Amino acid sequence: MAEILVLLLALLPNLQHLILHDSLFPQLVFPAAASALDITRIPLKTLDAMVMPSSIISVAPDVETVHISPQDSYPKMPGVKRVYFRGYGSDDNVDVKKVISSCSSALSTFSYQTAFIWSSVDQSVAKVLQPRTAVELLTNVCSSLQSLHLDMRFRVAFDRDSQVEPMPSLKQFIRLEELFLTTNSVYNGSSSTVSDQEFLVHLLPQSIKSVTFVDPEFPPPPERLRKGLLGLADARRNDGLFPNLKELRCDSRQVYDDGAIKNSFYQVGVNFKHQEFPTLDWSYSRYPLPAQSPRLALEAYLEEFEHHVPGPLSYYSDEDL
Repeated sequence: MAEILVLLLALLPNLQHLILHDSLFPQLVFPAAASALDITRIPLKTLDAMVMPSSIISVAPDVETVHISPQDSYPKMPGVKRVYFRGYGSDDNVDVKKVISSCSSALSTFSYQTAFIWSSVDQSVAKVLQPRTAVELLTNVCSSLQSLHLDMRFRVAFDRDSQVEPMPSLKQFIRLEELFLTTNSVYNGSSSTVSDQEFLVHLLPQSIKSVTFVDPEFPPPPERLRKGLLGLADARRNDGLFPNLKELRCDSRQVYDDGAIKNSFYQVGVNFKHQEFPTLDWSYSRYPLPAQSPRLALEAYLEEFEHHVPGPLSYYSDEDL
C-alpha cells in the first residue's frame, strides 16, 4: 500500500487534501518508498486519517487541518491549526489532551464529534470527553481559538440522570466566533450558581458571532434553553452586549416555534433559525431509546415483579430449559 501511495503522490505533486482511511498503513515502508522516488516534501494542507501517520507528517510540514481519531500516540504537528476529532467514548479525554499538545499553540478550530460509544455513559462517564474537560484542555489556546464544535450526541441507552459536568464560562476565549454545543452541555442536572436566564450571558464571550444548539438523546426541558435565549436577547438589547452576534441556530422545533424568542432576536438584528444537523452516527428519523440502560430497566422490572408474586422467585438455569 505504501508504494502505491508514494506513486500517487509522485503523480500528483500539487495534492493538498489526502484521505487515508486505513488503520494498517505501513509506517515503516513509506520513508524508503518515498526516498526511492525522491519525494522529500509534499504540499498537503489537509490530512484525514484513521491513524495519523508520522511518516507522512514528516514530509508534509504545511498541513494545517487534520481529521483524526483516537490512537496510542500522535506525531508532532506544529503547523496544524484546525483539528476535527472523531471520538469513541473510551479514553477520549486522554486522546484529546494528546492531540492538542501535539498541535500548534495557535489552534484556531477544534471540533469534537462522538461516534460509536462502546459502553453506557453510566459505565464510562470518566472516559467520555465532558464539555468542561474539553474547555479546560483548550485553555492554552484561548487567545487564538475561533471555532469550537462540541457535538456530544450519541446513541446509547443510559440513565436519564447521568451527570454532565457544568460548562465553564468561555469569556477567556477572546477570539471565539463560532460555537456548537449540545443543550445538555449548558443545561443539565449539575448544580449551578447562575440562573437559566443568565447562563448564556455568563457563558459566551463578546467576540461570538454564531451559536448552534442541538439536542442529545435525552435533552433537558426546552424551557431552560428558552429562558437562556430570552436572557441573551435582553442582554443585547438592554446592555449592548454581544455586538457581533449575527446568527443563532437550534434543531429543536419546540424552541424555534416560540414566537417570543423569534421576536426578541428579530428586534436586535440576530437571525434565529431552525436547522437539523445529521451525521453518519446521528439520524433525526431514529427510533427513541429507553430512558434507562437495559440493566437498570431489568432490575426495576424484577423488583416490581417480586412485589406482586408471593414467595421467592424461581430462576431457571440453562439445564432446566
